[in-house]
Amino acid sequence: MKLAMGTWKLPSKKVMHYAIEQGIRFYDVAYTYNGGRSEKRLGEVERESHVKLTIATKIPPKNMQWPARPDAHFKDVYPYDWIMKITDRSLRHLGREFIDLQQFHVWNDAWAGESEWREAMYQLQASGKVVGFGLSLNDYQPESGMAALSTGGFDFVNVLFNRKYPQAKHNLFQFCVEQGIYVMARCPFASGQNDNGLEYVLGHYEVGKVITGMRSIKHIQKNLLTERLFHEI
Repeated sequence: MKLAMGTWKLPSKKVMHYAIEQGIRFYDVAYTYNGGRSEKRLGEVERESHVKLTIATKIPPKNMQWPARPDAHFKDVYPYDWIMKITDRSLRHLGREFIDLQQFHVWNDAWAGESEWREAMYQLQASGKVVGFGLSLNDYQPESGMAALSTGGFDFVNVLFNRKYPQAKHNLFQFCVEQGIYVMARCPFASGQNDNGLEYVLGHYEVGKVITGMRSIKHIQKNLLTERLFHEI
């Protein structure tokens, strides 16, 4: 199943439990979503369901600026201590011993040569606190992390991709295929502007997961039906 649930617009426990019952196992969240409530609720639902989920969360920039400013200094955004501290806080929110996928919530490729993020990633993976690392690329800038992704330290990328904003397919997708980097595409419906957006994204083999907000059981049912019908064609 390629369908994944996003938790930016915090779904109810009832909706999340329904998604799990229907086989959705991948959940995208972030430390800052709803003041930490998204991580906490997701952790509670995972424990209540007794089902192992794959959870991808995100480390916010220390200066709390989205997207990354072109002139932002690395030390003001992702210093070593900040990466470690936020990861530990997310683990507490989730009530887990490890995070499946940890992401940098913003990125500027001017930081690709810095050593602190590499050291933090190494330490977190060596300690077993994080399994894989990735980049959540800036909206409308799908090539904003190419230099960092080329270092070989990242396992996946989270990128805006839909019919209205298809730029990621021009260069990023092929690059990820060549580098063995897993692609997670977010916002398939372009904030509600394209009803057939999910079909469009599913039609790209490079995409491993499609992240979309599903705040109601009806949304889940519709999206699951779309994916099933797509694979039956």
